Amino acid sequence: MRKILGSNEMYCDQTNDASVELFKDYFKKSKLVACGPNAAAMGFEVAGWPMTVFTPGAQASDIILMIMENPKNLSLFKARRNIDYDTYPVNEVPQAYDVLAKLIYGVEVCQYNEGLNYEIIRGCIMDDTPAMISGQFPAGGHFVLAVGFDDEKKVIIYNDPDRYQWPDQKGYNREMDMAFLAEKISKYRVEFRPY
Repeated sequence: MRKILGSNEMYCDQTNDASVELFKDYFKKSKLVACGPNAAAMGFEVAGWPMTVFTPGAQASDIILMIMENPKNLSLFKARRNIDYDTYPVNEVPQAYDVLAKLIYGVEVCQYNEGLNYEIIRGCIMDDTPAMISGQFPAGGHFVLAVGFDDEKKVIIYNDPDRYQWPDQKGYNREMDMAFLAEKISKYRVEFRPY
């Protein structure tokens, strides 16, 4: 069996964020910093919780990054997971995304969960629930969104906001085999509940 959630229109490319250049300076990092907000924006969209953006040139991940890095919201994120947010920007903390969802929608839209393997992701997709996962990708620590599976190939299908880290520059519906999952991916997920 093979199942994929969403469509190409729901793909977000983190290299297209208007706010990325500002936040690269703010975080004092030379790399792109919006993989989490982009994976979350895709997760909301695929699960049926779209964020409408009316400003030309902006995308939902710009708004997500602004909400997460707004000092007025920091106490809410600290209540969820109290770590050194000067070392770890809020958008790099997976437990922050359920707080973000509550800020945007006012209801529980996503949930952080421990545990990750093929069967867990397959179960999420069967329940129409995309899952944000992270791990060590060619460009370093990185968030992606699991949107599907293929039982015959035994792969997880995911959308990668940083398509330029791959030689084929493909970000939409990439395939992750079990060796990569076991060796490179962290053992947690953020599930986006279907609307």
